[in-house]
Amino acid sequence: MGKPSALFTDDLLIIAKKSFVGGCFGCLGAGTMGIVVFFVVFVIFPTQFVALVKTIQLPILPQLAPAVTATPAAAQLPAIEIWISSDGACSSARITQLKLPIQQQLFVCARNPQGVEVRFTVQVTLPSGRVSPVGADLATKASGEAFSIGIWSELPSAPGVYRVDALIGSTIVGSTVLTVVS
Repeated sequence: MGKPSALFTDDLLIIAKKSFVGGCFGCLGAGTMGIVVFFVVFVIFPTQFVALVKTIQLPILPQLAPAVTATPAAAQLPAIEIWISSDGACSSARITQLKLPIQQQLFVCARNPQGVEVRFTVQVTLPSGRVSPVGADLATKASGEAFSIGIWSELPSAPGVYRVDALIGSTIVGSTVLTVVS
């Protein structure tokens, strides 16, 4: 009979033990890194993370799993023109920038294509990233004339970019930006 191979001696058991211990420490390191990333993203910088995620476009994702919504496709939704005005008749110049402190009343105005009547909502995104709804369900006028959605009751008190969006369902169909400087 032949002599046993040196490959299958006690050295193999030592190598297996070292591999097992190394794998455990690798998993421990990966778990620790996961906890650190979670803490940084969701505890220290949640607003910045949400803003970053909103800017990411994934063109492949809608093709793989199309979203099921109760509203018609975005291509069939009418565009709603929305802007900020200093009068309730929406006839004055459009306001895109203001300086603090704001001394005038601000009105949110809208216009839709003529012959189209649709229900929509309006929301304001504050510089902090918080979203605040404006009023309840609104309806456009079939005449296509500009109309005031209402007065901006809580005037901006901090500098930053305020975004006003018109939504049908969860789809943005019109938007404007008001920049407030100090």
